[in-house]
Amino acid sequence: MTSAFRKIARITGIMLTVIGLAMIPPLIVALIYGEHSSAVWFAITAGCCAIPGFILTKVLGPMTEDVKFRQRDGFLAVALAWFIASIAGTVPIYATGSIPDIASAFFESCSGFTTTGATVVSDVEALPLSISFFRSFAQWLGGMGIIVLATALIPELGIEGQVIASAESPSPRLDKITSRYSETARRLYLVYIAFTVVLFVILLALGMGIYDALCTTLSTVSTGGFSPYTDNIGHFASPVIRIVMIVFMILCATNFNLFFEAKKRGLRVFLHDTEFKLYISFLVVVTAAIAIDLIATKTVDNTADAIGQSAFHSVSIMTTSGFTTDNYDGWPVFSRVMLLLLCLTGGSSSSTSCGVKVVRIAIALKLIRRSINLRLHPGREYPLKLNGAPMPKELADETVYFILLYIMTFFVGSLFVSFSGCNLITSLSASLSCIGNIGPGFSGIGPMYSYGSFGAVTKIILSLMMIAGRLELFTFFMVFSPHYWNGSRS
Repeated sequence: MTSAFRKIARITGIMLTVIGLAMIPPLIVALIYGEHSSAVWFAITAGCCAIPGFILTKVLGPMTEDVKFRQRDGFLAVALAWFIASIAGTVPIYATGSIPDIASAFFESCSGFTTTGATVVSDVEALPLSISFFRSFAQWLGGMGIIVLATALIPELGIEGQVIASAESPSPRLDKITSRYSETARRLYLVYIAFTVVLFVILLALGMGIYDALCTTLSTVSTGGFSPYTDNIGHFASPVIRIVMIVFMILCATNFNLFFEAKKRGLRVFLHDTEFKLYISFLVVVTAAIAIDLIATKTVDNTADAIGQSAFHSVSIMTTSGFTTDNYDGWPVFSRVMLLLLCLTGGSSSSTSCGVKVVRIAIALKLIRRSINLRLHPGREYPLKLNGAPMPKELADETVYFILLYIMTFFVGSLFVSFSGCNLITSLSASLSCIGNIGPGFSGIGPMYSYGSFGAVTKIILSLMMIAGRLELFTFFMVFSPHYWNGSRS
C-alpha cells in the first residue's frame, strides 16, 4: 500500500468513526420513545462503523509528512466518505422496516446526508420517531459537509484537511478565514451551531414541542427540508414560524465567510459583496413577481397570504431547502416558471445551500457582458473583477465548465428518469431537484407527492445525482473517470 493510499485509508477510518458516533443521537431518541427495534439497529450500525474505523485509524497510525497528499487523493477520500455515510444511513432505515425496499431506503439516506429533502415516504407520521429524527439529523451532518466536521473534530488532519475539504466545498473556491484549515472548520461550525441553538430556542418559544422544534431546526439550518409531518411546514399553520424560517433559510444560504468579515469590518461587507447583493435581489424580484401573479389570478384570497406564500416558497426553493406550506404545483404557470428559475440558481457559495450557486451566476453574467462589449469594441480591454478584485482566469474557466457539466448532467439525468414512464415535467424536475439538492419538484413529485412511485433503478440513479450535486459534480465524476485510475500520479 502506497503512503498516499494509506492516508486515504486512515481518513476513511476517521470517517467511519465519525459516522458511527453520529448514530448515537438517534439511538438515544429511540430509547426515549421506547422504539427498541430502532435502538438495536442504530447501535449495530454505530458499532459496525465506529469499531472498524477506530481500528483502521489506530493500525495505520499517524501519517508522516514526507509524502504529499495530492488533491486527487482528496477527491477519492471525499467520495468514499459520502458513499459510506449514505450506505450506513440505509441500514437502520431498511432494517427497521421503516422503508422495506432497500433502493428506497438508500434514496432516503442519500437525500438526508446530501440535504436534498426528497422523500419516498407518503406518510411521514407513520415512521418511527427515531427514524424521522435521523432523517433531519443526517441533513444537519451533511449541511456543512462530513469532511468539514471531521476536520473540525480532528485538527491533526492539518493541511490534508484543507486538501480534502476543497473537494467537498460548496463553492468555486475554498476560502480560509484562519491560517490553519482545522481552525477555519471549527469556526464555521461555531456559526452553524449558533444558528442551530438560536433557531431551536425561538421555535420552542413559539409553541413548538421539543421534538418538532429539534427536527425542524436541524433541517432548516442545513437547508435540507425534511419535516416530521407529511404536510411539511404547513402542519404548523403559523405565519410567525414561517417568517422565522424564512430568515434562517436566508442566513444559512449566505456565504458563512461574510459573517466573520462582518465581525471585523461591520455590516457593510454584505453591501459590498457581489454575490450577496445578487442573491437578495433575486429573492426580492421573484417574490414580488410571484405575489403579483397570485393576486392578479386570484389564486390566493388576500395580499398578505400571497406575499407570505410567495416569500416562503421562493426562499425555500432558492436556498435549496425544499420546505413547503402549500401546493405550489397548483399555482399559475408564470409562478411555477419563476420557481423553476430559482431551482437553477441555488444559494450562496460557502454556505449550507447547494445548486449552481449565485456567485457562478454572477460570474457568468460578467462573462456575457464582457463578450458583448468585446464585440462592440474589439480593441478595448475589459478585465473581469469580482468584489472589486481581478478575477483569475482559472475561476472564470471553471465556472463555465461547471455550468456546462451541470446542464449536461441535468439533461442526461432527465433522460434516464423518463425511462420510468413519467411525464416530461416530472422527469425534468426530478433530475433538477436531485442534482440541485432541492427536494420537491413539479407535477408527479410536487409538494403533494413523493418519489415513491419511481422504480428501484431510477431511485438509485437519482440518489447518485444527489451525491454528485452535493460534491459539486467534478469530484463525483472524477473518481468515476478511467483517467483517474490509469496509474498516473500527476
